[in-house]
Amino acid sequence: KSNYTLNRFFRFFGKRCLRIEPPYIVSIVLVIVLGYLSAQTSGYRGEKFTFNTGQVLSHIAYLPEHLGYKWLLPVYWSLEAEFHYYLLIGLLLPTLWKNNYTLLSGFVLGLISSYFIHLYVFSYMPLFIMGIVAAAYKTGKIRLVVYFLVLAACIGVSLHRGQSAVMPLTGFITSIIIVWAKYSDPITAFLGKISFSLYLIHVPIGGRILNYAGRYADREWKVWAALFVALFVTIVFSWLFYRVVEYPSLALSKKLRYRN
Repeated sequence: KSNYTLNRFFRFFGKRCLRIEPPYIVSIVLVIVLGYLSAQTSGYRGEKFTFNTGQVLSHIAYLPEHLGYKWLLPVYWSLEAEFHYYLLIGLLLPTLWKNNYTLLSGFVLGLISSYFIHLYVFSYMPLFIMGIVAAAYKTGKIRLVVYFLVLAACIGVSLHRGQSAVMPLTGFITSIIIVWAKYSDPITAFLGKISFSLYLIHVPIGGRILNYAGRYADREWKVWAALFVALFVTIVFSWLFYRVVEYPSLALSKKLRYRN
């Protein structure tokens, strides 16, 4: 919609960094503080929480696994794929979007690269392409038959590479929903709005509630009660995190506009 061109890459990438980095960095601080405090409490269950400066710094560029460190929070791995995707799409979109031939060529190269390049963004390239082809169909760039052929190719490559069938099936269903479903609901809209915050803090908040409750949940109803409490508290904290941390980052990102 903005007629994006390559000379806008740095502004595009700056907008994405302003949108993603501040909540991510604050969540890292939260993980460290909660991890340290939790490990000091009596009755703590799990591995002793440890970290070092190199490990923390490696998170800034999403490189822990490539530098021999562990993620401070296991779910952070997908942010590496997201970060690399922004780099790729920012550099390649003007070429990909020229015509159907460049778009389909890009899909083919992307799927082939998933066999050889050992980065998360390429390992999960079938899912990214399912999203891109949904956008291409919704904007009238490709026909329906091409849309389904690309989805089929993505499913085939994912299965051929030995990935669980759940993954391409989830991608396929999600792509279909994005293209055709028209659904609006206040609850899902709210959860969608806070989803990034929920992603960042569901483990350090909800996980610690479950860790604590696990000492007393000796009956099935107590297990379900613990899960409900953990979910409720996590959603509340996610909303607070969204208001205090994520929303200001979103507003700052929107202030960085493309120049004509």
